[in-house]
Parts: sequence; structure tokens; C-alpha cells
Amino acid sequence: MNIDNPKQPVLLNFSQQKAALQVLPRHPLLSSEGTDWGGIRLEYHQQPPWATPEFLAQEHIISIVTTEHPYLNERKEQGQCKARYDRSGDIYIYPAKQPIQHCWHAEVQSIHLYLEPQLFVELSEDFRQTTVTELLPQVGIRDSLIQEIGLALKSELEQGNSDRFYAESAAAFLVAHLARRYCHSKVQLPSYVGGLSKLKLKQVITYIQAHLTEDISLAEMATAVGMSPYYFCRLFKQSMGISPYQYVIECRIDRAKELLSQGEKSIAEVALEVGFASQSQFTKHFKRIVGITPKQMRT
Repeated sequence: MNIDNPKQPVLLNFSQQKAALQVLPRHPLLSSEGTDWGGIRLEYHQQPPWATPEFLAQEHIISIVTTEHPYLNERKEQGQCKARYDRSGDIYIYPAKQPIQHCWHAEVQSIHLYLEPQLFVELSEDFRQTTVTELLPQVGIRDSLIQEIGLALKSELEQGNSDRFYAESAAAFLVAHLARRYCHSKVQLPSYVGGLSKLKLKQVITYIQAHLTEDISLAEMATAVGMSPYYFCRLFKQSMGISPYQYVIECRIDRAKELLSQGEKSIAEVALEVGFASQSQFTKHFKRIVGITPKQMRT
């Protein structure tokens, strides 16, 4: 396979349906397409040996190798052809609109995370730092936090879950981590002490209770108290001891226990009424928090 490509590189928008098929031969095995995850999207690929044309992406791309055995991966970098053996856990970071071209010589599996550049702009504005948006390319790095976030989001999709709040929370911490570790200037994000004020904490708890049965958005919750998602998550956890996502789940389970004890609705109906996307998702969280399944609670 030849990595040379004289054609003008195509600019892809991975929020559009089937964008990856313009440069890859197979559909992704798993995709968050059609879910409302805010500024982050995920695809899980298994692709045969292939040489991509050169392309650009409107989003930042984080590629996490999951292939079990090492394989030869050639890439075009600043006009030069370079090669390395990739292995499971290797991570590539491609800033938006950076030329990308690869040729691999074995069947490969990988997680692709697509991040909207606007997430970095919002973080930089929050801390009045203009360099946060200058994400730097990385080749074959090892980073356990990035890998864990990618695997966690993949697991959510595999289980049929599409919780926007969960994905937005993951994106907030991923963007902050990338800003601190892989930007032009290493960003020192402020340390927060004291948590949310009593007024803001009351406002956000009221907001959560009022929207508990809905597909709650982290961005909307943070906006309700005038903060960025990252800033809000940090202060909320200082105040409550758990993340906003964990707090919402616990509130939903508390309300579900009340409904289950009344015995008027089926377990599936209770799951939907308290804001879970599916009965399986509800059962998983219920057993983790309560120690028994919803069915066992009723027997």
C-alpha cells in the first residue's frame, strides 16, 4: 500500500453521518451518532489493512489503540513518511485541521474520540488563558486517564446507554486534562477551596430535583449557576463529596425506591419515570447503590 497521495486533503466533519467512510472501508462497530453528547463523540473501529487518503478533521481527534498484538503503522508527518509499531494503549492526538494520513498492515481496533474545539475555547475563557486552545499533536503516547475515559464511554454505548450527562462530565475532565498536559503552554488550572456557596448549591439542587426525570445536561446545570462545566464539577464535588453525575444517579434511585414501594408501576415504567434511558441501566445503578435489584426489592 502506498501512503503517497497527491490529491487535496478532504475536510471532514465527524458530526455528520458516515463521515468516517470517506477515509475508511468499514462502518464503525459502535458509534455515539444520534446521541446528544454535547461536544464529544465516540466511534469504535475494527478496520482491515488500509491506507487512508490525507484528510483533515474539524474536530480534535483522540485515537486509542485497542488491538491486542503490535502492528506496523506508517504515517505521513510534515511531508515525511514515518513508521512505528503500535500496541494496545497507544494514543494519538490530532489537533483540528491537522493533516492526517496513515497506512497500517494488519487488522486494527481503536477507539476514536472527537472533541469540538469550542470546548477548549470555553475552558480558556473561563480561566482567561489564551493558550489553552493550542492542542499539540501526540504520537503513540501512554496516558491512563485518557484510556480510561475512552473505555468508559465505549462501555456505556455497549450497554445501550446514551446518558448525555455522563458523556459531558467525561468530556469536561478530558478537556481539562488535555489542556494541562498537551497544550502549547502547560496550563495550571486553579485549585478551588470551599466548594459552592450555599446559595449556588441550593440553586443547583433545586434545578436537579426539578429536572430529574429529564435528560439532564451538565452544561445547562453549570449555566444555571453561572459556571463552566469543569469549574462547576470541581466545586460541586467539594461541597457534596461526590460528582454531579453520581448525585443525580443517587437522587434518581431514591425516587425510584419510593415508586417501587408504592407498587403501582412496573420496573420498566419506574426506570423511565426517574430518568434512566433503559431498565438495564436502571437495574445496574440500583443494585450498585442499594445492594439488591429492583425486582428483589419488590419480593
